[in-house]
Amino acid sequence: MRYDLDGDGLLITDTAAYDAAFPRPASGSMGCPNDNCTGYELANNLSFDTNGNGEIGTGDQFWHDGAGWVPIGNSSSPFNATFDGAGFSISNLYVNRASTDNIGLFGVADAGSLIRGVQLVSVNVVGQDRVGGLVGSNRNGAAVQSSYTTGTVEGRQIVGGLVGENRNTANITASYSRGSVTGSGHSVGGLVGQNDGASITASSAEGSVSAGSSFAGGLVGDNVNRGTVTASYATGNVVSSSGTQVGGLVGRGNSDAAVIASYATGSVSGNEVVGGLVGGIYNGSTITASYATGRVSGRTNIHGLVHNSSGAVTDSYWDIQTSGQTDSDGGEPKTTSQLQSPTGYAGIYADWNVDLDNIDLDDDPATGGDDPWDFGTSNEYPTIKYDGSSDTTTASTGTGTQPGGTGTGTGTDTG
Repeated sequence: MRYDLDGDGLLITDTAAYDAAFPRPASGSMGCPNDNCTGYELANNLSFDTNGNGEIGTGDQFWHDGAGWVPIGNSSSPFNATFDGAGFSISNLYVNRASTDNIGLFGVADAGSLIRGVQLVSVNVVGQDRVGGLVGSNRNGAAVQSSYTTGTVEGRQIVGGLVGENRNTANITASYSRGSVTGSGHSVGGLVGQNDGASITASSAEGSVSAGSSFAGGLVGDNVNRGTVTASYATGNVVSSSGTQVGGLVGRGNSDAAVIASYATGSVSGNEVVGGLVGGIYNGSTITASYATGRVSGRTNIHGLVHNSSGAVTDSYWDIQTSGQTDSDGGEPKTTSQLQSPTGYAGIYADWNVDLDNIDLDDDPATGGDDPWDFGTSNEYPTIKYDGSSDTTTASTGTGTQPGGTGTGTGTDTG
């Protein structure tokens, strides 16, 4: 794949290496059926423990003297094809490149890239900036769909469990991360480090997040420049002992960023500007139809839901009993029973049937509701059932299941 980043069967570099992986049937042929390739799909479960001894080490093919896997695609030569997991898993991805940017299974995915159905189990990924288990930098309209990671991801800044940087109209849909994420600097999130002018829909994170500096969130560290987080949630604990802008879902929302129909349940601990849902919102950023329940603590500027500098908060709440906080710059305080009692779009949730996909093209959030919430019983908090599609009649949580499995195999060109 690294020698044919657009997946069309025509080489970019290293003919011998490409031919070893994908033998071409005849000289001059593109090497794929009907000369019509658009990318790759897995044909088997894969494991980076290639010698099968139960650990990643010197006997494995991609050990590379301890540096591990070389990510596919970089800033000058990005991946821009389709990669389909096809129901198979990839296990034990190991990368240890602490002084290198754009680290993950893929380093940089660019315009034309579609990464879908990828199941990364037990990753151990270390990089510098823009670090994710699946993709370091997802940019310029690149898409990640129905994919997940489990394991640990570490870096300096712009670090996420699934994607480090999601930028410039890139999108992530129906995907999740389950594992710990650590960053010594800024912009650290359970799913995405920085969501910059991009979208995250029907996705979640359930691992712990630890940041050494500002912008730490259970789902996204920094949501900026009209970035959107929609129908998503985080349940992991977030800690940034010396940082500012720390939130259960998002650390900071800035420059018309939006959080819509989303929630956070993990505990949040930071130094300054700490919120149960979002640390702080600025410059026209908004929160709509969302809530938080996790315990919130810190030194100064501590809020049950959010610190609201110059944004807007609508129909959003925090639990004063579980959070330990009775004040917030935005949102309304509620008790546990008040948040659990409505079992439909009524009472405090009367306006929660929001229009998430604007399929009716009227740009009116009051019409074309997508029924994103499952209210459960009167002893449960609402949960997300929206799956990110236009038709939500069979919607699910958007997080799928987590199949296991290891093994070895090969990828194939797909037409």
